[in-house]
Amino acid sequence: FAEVNPNHNPEMPAALVELAFHDNATDVEYLKEPEFRRDASRAMYRAIVRYFAEKAGTSPVFLPEPPTAVQLRRGG
Repeated sequence: FAEVNPNHNPEMPAALVELAFHDNATDVEYLKEPEFRRDASRAMYRAIVRYFAEKAGTSPVFLPEPPTAVQLRRGG
């Protein structure tokens, strides 16, 4: 694929992500699910962070995960 060929620009990392096929009913259902989209985007984000950390010779540092089971309590 010319779009991701490093010979065109070796300084710019590139990736071709094929996550699902719009003409496959099972894939379409996955794409509709927020959890699937969250997991897929999180995996891509983490891969990018790892790539640049490795390039810099450092350990990857990730943003904290979003909170779960958030509660509001009234003090009294």
